[in-house]
Amino acid sequence: MVTRLPVKFTADDRWVVTRPFMPGGEIRVRRVLDRIAKMSSSEASAVLRQVETQFASRRCWFEAELRSHFEQAVAMVPQRRDLDPTKQLLAGAYFTMEYAFASAALFNPSIVSHPDQTGIAEDSLRFVMSLRATGEGHISSIVFRTGVIGPRHEIVFDPPAEHRHRMRVSPDRRYDRNLFRRKLMEMVVEEQAVELVLANVADSFTFVELEHAIENAYHDQADSNWLCETMDSMTWLARENYQLKLPPEADLSEMVVFPQSDNESMGIEDLRLVRFVDDDYQVTYYGTYSAYNGTQVLPQLMATKDFHQLNMHTLNGACVQNKGLLCSHVGSGIAIGCVRGSMAKICI
Repeated sequence: MVTRLPVKFTADDRWVVTRPFMPGGEIRVRRVLDRIAKMSSSEASAVLRQVETQFASRRCWFEAELRSHFEQAVAMVPQRRDLDPTKQLLAGAYFTMEYAFASAALFNPSIVSHPDQTGIAEDSLRFVMSLRATGEGHISSIVFRTGVIGPRHEIVFDPPAEHRHRMRVSPDRRYDRNLFRRKLMEMVVEEQAVELVLANVADSFTFVELEHAIENAYHDQADSNWLCETMDSMTWLARENYQLKLPPEADLSEMVVFPQSDNESMGIEDLRLVRFVDDDYQVTYYGTYSAYNGTQVLPQLMATKDFHQLNMHTLNGACVQNKGLLCSHVGSGIAIGCVRGSMAKICI
């Protein structure tokens, strides 16, 4: 018997997150920043107050988002970094757009038990549900809802958060050197160039440390043209393996996992969650998803212990070639997905 519950998830164009808005490239960004620079302090303050009055109440972290978008704009026009703090925030507002991330559809759920079962009756279970949200331009992201399943299979969802927040990449993401090298070899890049860079990083390194090692490699080579393609591949791989963090006090339903990397530029699709208990009883939640860039679909992996820190991985191995995630039989077993260090691989 199937009992239909009075619970429906539907598209809603009122749910929005902010995104950077860079209209027309460097020339137009420069013109906007020049216009703001010519404003008087009182005029800039008045316009900024108008923006804050209209939008700040709709989400947390509003000021931090404006500052972030200003930094992305001023990277194109470094001489405008001397704008005063008020004009920097105003510039950030000019380079900010709202995106209705669930305006088209909300569908494809996946559900696992919640990592925190405190305060729940023994015959009930708190859960986490992921949903694929599709918005303008058919760009997909992942959102989460929580709730409780009762003893008679009744389901009660927690009220959704008032504000939604696009999770941002954590700058302290670390990479495992051996796994990083292995993936690069699968990508068939110049091995000599790889070793030249990786010789200058530790067994575990950050993206900034990788950038410094690449800069040193260019500096040490009189003819560096042969390095370019490999260096581009290394930075691309690092960006595809990233970490997202949600503040501890934030609710899971505030979190929007929005495309961050080149592979995901047109959508993060169809997250499938599983709760994995290791031999030492440590619990990790894994989720495979499809990364879509407009032409190709690639399988990727999310790993988390608490849903407040998400590690997004590329998958290594010959079997990881398409959305179907092909498996190869080896003796009596088959290829399985496993995690080592900070990147994922397929063990065969």
